[in-house]
Amino acid sequence: MRKLLLSGLAVLASTAAMGAHPTIVENAYITKFSNDGKYFASFVSGCIGIYETETGELLASFGDEDEPYTLGDGNCFANDGTFVGGTAAGAAYCKDFEWTNLNVPRPEFSSYAQSITPDGKYIVGMAGMAPISTDDTAIPMMVPVYWELQANGTYSDATVLPYPALDFTGRVPQYVTAYRVSDDGSKIFGQIQDYGGAMVELIVFTRKSDNTWEYSVAEDLVNPNHVQFPEWPGENPEYPNIFDYMTEEEINNYNEAVENWDYTSGQPYPEYEDFMTEEEINNWNAALSAWQIQQDNWYSKFEAFLEVYEQVQMEGRSMLYNNLFVSKDDKTVITTTTYVEEDPNSWTGFKETRSPMLINAETFEATVKTPKNVTVISVTDDNTIFGFTENLFRSAAIYAPDADEPMSLATYYESEPEIASWIEENMYHDAETFNWETGEFETLHDCEFTGTPVATANGSLVGTAVNNDWDYETPVGCFTYILPGLNSGVKNIMGEAADLKISTLKNGRILIGGHADSLTVFDINGVVVFTTDKPAGIVETGLESGAYIIKASAESGTQTVKAMF
Repeated sequence: MRKLLLSGLAVLASTAAMGAHPTIVENAYITKFSNDGKYFASFVSGCIGIYETETGELLASFGDEDEPYTLGDGNCFANDGTFVGGTAAGAAYCKDFEWTNLNVPRPEFSSYAQSITPDGKYIVGMAGMAPISTDDTAIPMMVPVYWELQANGTYSDATVLPYPALDFTGRVPQYVTAYRVSDDGSKIFGQIQDYGGAMVELIVFTRKSDNTWEYSVAEDLVNPNHVQFPEWPGENPEYPNIFDYMTEEEINNYNEAVENWDYTSGQPYPEYEDFMTEEEINNWNAALSAWQIQQDNWYSKFEAFLEVYEQVQMEGRSMLYNNLFVSKDDKTVITTTTYVEEDPNSWTGFKETRSPMLINAETFEATVKTPKNVTVISVTDDNTIFGFTENLFRSAAIYAPDADEPMSLATYYESEPEIASWIEENMYHDAETFNWETGEFETLHDCEFTGTPVATANGSLVGTAVNNDWDYETPVGCFTYILPGLNSGVKNIMGEAADLKISTLKNGRILIGGHADSLTVFDINGVVVFTTDKPAGIVETGLESGAYIIKASAESGTQTVKAMF
């Protein structure tokens, strides 16, 4: 279903050019910005909405609960505004608000397009190869694929990427997926969900010079101690069918007796054996005994396998399924990992705590942030991580580059007091909640509702989606808040000090990440206009708007960027 709308959505607050004032859009739930930030995509109840960022105007919508559409989970926008996802018919792309389905090997099964290169040349995603079920399959239910733009403007048939036939446990994985693609199409990043569904590995596909592909898997992350698995015993033995030991006449007589049985009569419920000969009963009992021996043998092997599997679950670092981001230089994968810890206060005896995890895309060495129950949602070019945490209500959690601890949305904007004040005025509410200890509802005051934040790649815009859990009388289910970002365009022109990060803020402020010995700013004519020693955090330069060259020096080297205030 396709709908085009040019008006009809309330925009609260100023409709002035973005970058000056926050905007609130009703009944929109932002999930992505377009590459230029001019549009954002919302996803609510199977419906994709495309909005103009500056005005909050709904330009087009697709799908509904009965015929849902999906938006790609990766870098799903191309520079020309084309975006990828899926229709009821499977993987597709949308260009100029017209959807076109992509060819897949088995169109009768589900398929999804997840990412597209900025120039639109490559689309990556996954294609179904078997029904989604608990039955064993010879290959994964979904496999990674890509499509290439042809000279005639159409996309090729899906090419299946190579993938491991077995997961780290020695079984066929449920899914092998492709989520993100590098700008030049030479690398694809995906996940392997193991047979059991509980562990998710990183897989990186690399295009070789002959245009074929190879892959590498971060198996040491999920099984760091290289625990050896016993042989998987497969499916448990099938329970014998008693009808196989009865004649057709006996089966009919049994079914007729069941149909005529009256529970008020006091007569016993019909038993199969009542309609079988003694020889048939003996054969049935022999089959049951043989099955029980097989079942006991299978179960002992299954328990041994399960014990090792549970050990690896506690020791390993699994990715959150469908959660994968890549740094601008394609060297770091950012995802969410889950800690499983004992919790005597939980009815399960365990609790899960989520935390961002950064993985070297070549060595697969990983760094995990201090667990604060944060799920990653968006990553900017300077590796600022935007995520959310779940307390009573969902709230934004943001990590500055290289920071181990997250900050709130208001803290993120502390260098912009007007926006920070606006956040506190508009995104903190009194809310009613149920107290399970007292068995009564109670009102909590000044609860934070900063929701699920996403940002443009350059950090120039931040959008956050918030469910309306504080005012049930208002006919608005959710809100999208569009906020001017802190970072302006910063382009690295020279640098060897990888531990130094330079970002520019409004009003001549410079944010220094790392330890610098000195900071020097030049105008476009090469004249020094600002200098200071031992800069740290936010540096106030007092410089007017314009173009500058910023140079930070440290013991490890220098970092020089071209920037605009």
